[in-house]
Amino acid sequence: MMLASGLSYAAADVPFQHEASVSYGSNTDDFGDGSWNLGYRFYASPVSQEQQPYALSGFLAQTSNLGAGYTTVDDADLDAYHLDGQYVFSNKWFLLAGYDKVEFGSDFASFDSHVYSFGGGYYFNDHSAAFASYSRQESDSNWPGSDFSVDHYALGVRSYIKMQSTAGVDLQMNVTHSRMDGDSNSALNLNADWYLTRSWSIGGHYSIDEDGDDAYGLQTAYWLRLSDNISLTFALAKTIEPDSDGMFAKIGLNGRF
Repeated sequence: MMLASGLSYAAADVPFQHEASVSYGSNTDDFGDGSWNLGYRFYASPVSQEQQPYALSGFLAQTSNLGAGYTTVDDADLDAYHLDGQYVFSNKWFLLAGYDKVEFGSDFASFDSHVYSFGGGYYFNDHSAAFASYSRQESDSNWPGSDFSVDHYALGVRSYIKMQSTAGVDLQMNVTHSRMDGDSNSALNLNADWYLTRSWSIGGHYSIDEDGDDAYGLQTAYWLRLSDNISLTFALAKTIEPDSDGMFAKIGLNGRF
């Protein structure tokens, strides 16, 4: 930890407009069967990272941005593609749009999924936002009768609360409602991450649906600054309910320019 602190202290917190990342994530019980993730985001205005937690710089910038991502899981023959954009008006209202595609193929079945999402919201102070969104997922498969579509609605709020003794707390809450083939389900989702420093956070998540089924767990993450532009990222998450073996672990390399 002393080495990590020294590296973090030596790096200057320069503003950035381009952010690129590569990461690998998997369950610790079988770490070789994970996914590789690539991401890139462009911000219309320079993003400061001088005072807030490094992981929250993009959210707290409150500026227009465009992002793209790619995920592959070799053992599952799965590839996923992602595009999204956010336009922020001068009065702090914003619009969101996104597209996701998933391709899965095996010797027995193939599956394609397309998700189109739209939304908007408002930054009601320098550290908080409220939003509403709608998405539609359309899926096709070569198995007879397995095609489906899902409509998904969400209302949410996110707020970062600064603290004196530690960096602060990132709070997120949303209510979701999904409809598929005449069936529907609603859920409440909560997430809290306490940033003990600008690099290290610990937190938990909880969700419960209209039938009373709940899920919860714990997580921690660390952002290791290697230079002015390069950082290593680490994350661990443990699902407590439903009970599962192992933990989800993720390691990544982040570049900001």
